Amino acid sequence: MQSTGKRQARWLALLPLLLITIILAGSAAGARQNPHMASMPGPQLVVREGPPAPGVRTPPPALFLLNAPQTANITVNYTGPWPQAAKDAFEFAAGIWETLISSNVTIRVDADWTNMGGGVLGGAGAVSIFRDFGGAPVPSTWYPVALANKLAGMDLDPAEPDIDSAFNSAINWYFGTNGNPGGGQFDFVSVALHELGHGLGFFGSMSVGGTFCNPGQGCWGYGTAFPAIYDRFAENGGGTPLLNFPNNSVQLASELTSNDVFFDGPDARSANGGAPAELYAPGTWTSGSSYSHLGQVFENTPNALMTFSIGAGESQHDPGPVALGMFEDMGWTVDPPPTATPSRTPTKTPVSPSATPTPLCKPTATPTATFTPTWTPSATLTPSSTPLSSPTPTSTPLPHSFLPSVQHNWSDPCSAPSPTPVPAGTVPNGGFESGPVLWNEYSQRGFDLILHRNDLGAPPHQGNWAAWLGGLHNEVAYIEQQVTVAASKPYLSFWHIIASEEPSCGPDFGRVLIGGDVVALYELCAGNETGGWTKQVINLKAYKGQTVNLRFRILTDGSDYSSWYLDTVGFQASGSLSEQPQPVLAPLDARP
Repeated sequence: MQSTGKRQARWLALLPLLLITIILAGSAAGARQNPHMASMPGPQLVVREGPPAPGVRTPPPALFLLNAPQTANITVNYTGPWPQAAKDAFEFAAGIWETLISSNVTIRVDADWTNMGGGVLGGAGAVSIFRDFGGAPVPSTWYPVALANKLAGMDLDPAEPDIDSAFNSAINWYFGTNGNPGGGQFDFVSVALHELGHGLGFFGSMSVGGTFCNPGQGCWGYGTAFPAIYDRFAENGGGTPLLNFPNNSVQLASELTSNDVFFDGPDARSANGGAPAELYAPGTWTSGSSYSHLGQVFENTPNALMTFSIGAGESQHDPGPVALGMFEDMGWTVDPPPTATPSRTPTKTPVSPSATPTPLCKPTATPTATFTPTWTPSATLTPSSTPLSSPTPTSTPLPHSFLPSVQHNWSDPCSAPSPTPVPAGTVPNGGFESGPVLWNEYSQRGFDLILHRNDLGAPPHQGNWAAWLGGLHNEVAYIEQQVTVAASKPYLSFWHIIASEEPSCGPDFGRVLIGGDVVALYELCAGNETGGWTKQVINLKAYKGQTVNLRFRILTDGSDYSSWYLDTVGFQASGSLSEQPQPVLAPLDARP
C-alpha cells in the first residue's frame, strides 16, 4: 500500500495543472500468473466547486432507502486528520454503492484528508487498471481494478488498494446524511459518492495534450494500443465511435472539445429514454473533468451526480439511472438479482424469525449464529406522494429489513408475523378500535404505535384509536399483519395524515408494502402535509386470491420531525375516493 506521503504528493502534483498523469509500471503479482495480463496505474479525476445550487436535491436510491442488503463490501483506510463526522458521511456514501453494485471481492479505498487549495472539492481514481485477465469480457481493453477484480472473481493485486481518493480539508463541508446543506456548505456525501464512482470506473483514457498526447492532439490508451472499456462506448453526435479517429491526432482533439460527445451503450440508452448519454466535452479541454463526466444537460436532474461540479447547497445522493446504466454497460452488475446475498457476513446479525409475534417488538441481543439474508427487490421507484401503480407480485415475502447506517450495521431484530388465515377482503382491527392487537408493531426507538386518542398527536379518523408512526429522529417503525386480497375487493384503502417540519422532501419516507413489494411511497415533508385525514386507495389486483403480509413502514432521519398517522384500514371493491378529507387542526409532527 502506498504511504501517506506518496499519496499526498500524487494529489498535490495533480492540482497545479489538474492533469491526469499516469506512469507505466510493471505487472502486478497477479499478472505473473497470466502471461497475457498487464496492469498499470490508473487516472485521477476531480470534482470542482460549481455555482451555488441551494435546494437542488436528489435523495438516496430506492434500493438503499428500502434497506436492501449490501451486495458489495467497501472498506476504507483513512489517512490524515479526518473529522469523525466526515468519516461517518463517507461510510454513508460507501453504503449506497454497496447496495447498487455486486462484487464478491472486497473493494479497498484509501482516503486522504488534505488541503487541496481552491476550486476543487475532491478527487479519486482507480489505483491500477488491468487488461486481458481471466474473465475479461472484452480483450485488449483496460478495466479499473475494482471492476477487473469483480470480473476475475479474485483480487488481482492484493498488495494495493483499489481506489485512491483525496478530499479538500479547506472546504466548508456539510457532513450530515440528510442531504440538507446550508446555502454556503458543500454536501460531503455527494462528493464522496461522486469520487467513489470515478474509482469504480467512471472514466476513460481519452485526453487532449498531456502526458501521452502530442500538444494539441487527442489520444487514448495511456500510451498503449489498448483503449479503456469506457472508451469503447464513446461516440460523436453523428454516431461515429471516437476510436475510429486516428490516435494522437488533431481530428480526435477536435471531437473531444466539440460539445458533441456521447456514451452509447444499451443500458445507458435504456436509462436515457433511448438516446445516448451526453458527456462533458467543453470547447477547451479541462484535465480531470472533460470526457469523464456526464454533460451539463444532466444538471438539476436525478442524473446530476456524475456531472463535473457540485454547487454549495446542492445534494446528490444517487448516481442516477444513466450513470448506473453506463456502469452496467462496462461490466458491473447493477441492482441485486432477485435473491441477493451480501458478499460478507454482516457486522450485526438479524435475530432469527420468531414463531410467535409479540405485540411490540423490541431489539434483543445479537445472536452469534451467522444468518444469510435474502431479498426480493421491487421495481425501480421514483419517490412521490402518490401510490405506485401495477405492483409486481412475488411469492417470497421480505422477512427482514436491513437498515442503512454509517456503521454498516444490520439491525432490524423483528421478524415477520406467523401466517394467520383471515377472511378474504378484511383487515382485522383495521380501525385499531380493539387496541394494539392483531397487528405486529416494531419501533426502533421502542415506542408504542397503536394509541388511544389521549396519547395521539391528532384525533383519530374514527373512534378512539389510531396508529402514530414517526414523530422521532432516526426512527424505523412499522405495523403489519397478514391479509388475504379478495377478487371481489382488491383495493386497499386507508386514511392518513402527513405532518412534517422537513423543509425539503427526501429524508423521511412512509411506505406501504405487500410482502417485499413497495406499492405506495410517500415523501414526508412540509410540502406534502395533508392538513388532516385524507383517504388513500391502492390497486392490489395483482395479488388477488393471495394471502400476503401488509406493512406500513416509516423511516426518518436525524433532523426535523415527520409523523404519519394511519386509521380505518380496509378493502373495497373499487378505486373510489369519493369521501371528503377531514381537516385536523395542527396535528403534531413530533412526539411530546
